[in-house]
Amino acid sequence: MVSLAPAVGRVRRHPPEVDQAEGADMLVMGSRGHGGFRRALLGSVSRQVALHAPCPVTIIRPDGPAG
Repeated sequence: MVSLAPAVGRVRRHPPEVDQAEGADMLVMGSRGHGGFRRALLGSVSRQVALHAPCPVTIIRPDGPAG
């Protein structure tokens, strides 16, 4: 038998960096450069931050191929 219980605590709809950017002029963050299937499976933290941050976001990407 499976029992379900409601989760206790705050459910985040965005990464914690969004809350930390409150009052900032700009947020600068790195990107690991994952693409394709990994991004579809795991999502992109930098993308979610860029969509939800209260300030402009600059995403720094790696120079070479992701590894």
